[in-house]
Amino acid sequence: MPMTWLPFVLLIVIHAAHSMAMKPMTDRLPRIKALLAMYLVCSLCGLLFWITFDGTLFTSRDLLVVGVGLGFLNFIVVQLYWAAYKINMSRTSLFLPLVSLFSATLLAIFLQEYEHLNLLAVTGFAIHLIAVWLFKVGQAQKNGGEEEEKYGRWLILTIALIATQSLQLFLMKVVASDVPTTQYIPMIYLGCLMYFGITLLCHKKEAMPPKYKSAFWGLIPVIGVLTAGFTACVYWMFQKNDGIASVSFFALSQTFVPALVGWIFFKEGKGFSRIELAGFFCGVTAALLIIFSH
Repeated sequence: MPMTWLPFVLLIVIHAAHSMAMKPMTDRLPRIKALLAMYLVCSLCGLLFWITFDGTLFTSRDLLVVGVGLGFLNFIVVQLYWAAYKINMSRTSLFLPLVSLFSATLLAIFLQEYEHLNLLAVTGFAIHLIAVWLFKVGQAQKNGGEEEEKYGRWLILTIALIATQSLQLFLMKVVASDVPTTQYIPMIYLGCLMYFGITLLCHKKEAMPPKYKSAFWGLIPVIGVLTAGFTACVYWMFQKNDGIASVSFFALSQTFVPALVGWIFFKEGKGFSRIELAGFFCGVTAALLIIFSH
């Protein structure tokens, strides 16, 4: 079917603004409280969107599948993002095209979307493995136990993120044909809000330096609105385009936008060895192969 480009363009613009606001928040705010506040804003945006453009009642099945099921997956994904971005935003983003590959595999197997699983995608996956190895070698050569430990933690978080988000995108495409955007957005965020509320009740108190309170809590409403808009664009993209093309475009927004933001605004490119920079270039190459494999 003909490609619908508008949601993809909006996705890039929104994600650039989202990445610039999200990095300071992940560096300085307590995770559970900040995410609970963010998803409260997302839920309010979703409910306003629903009241304005829909207003029909949610079905119990959709509430169970989207709110409880996909809401839980989103709850896990956002915490993995938070933890991995806190270690290094730009490095994490270069591995997110693997989400596209694994999501495309699920779409090909279960929804018979085979046309874009080709040699380019497989080659991109192989180059990503080389990039992981280069990062590992680069960290080892620094002979820093703390850096090595941080790299291992980042790698585990990133692998878990790739696996969880691949499943999330596949299921999002599955429900996109039945659940309208006006209902999906409030349900997914009300589900996330419920899970973060339960988590906060069971979570130990998180300390935060007083000087950060006003400056960085002020980012929460902005990030909440941008997050809701980003999810709406992704869902709209799934509704208007085939699944494999959609996850490829999703990979583009998730890869280059945060990488550039991390390098330009947060100076994450400083201090990398030549081997680590080679890993970045391998990641970029692999991302391009996967993205354009569709």
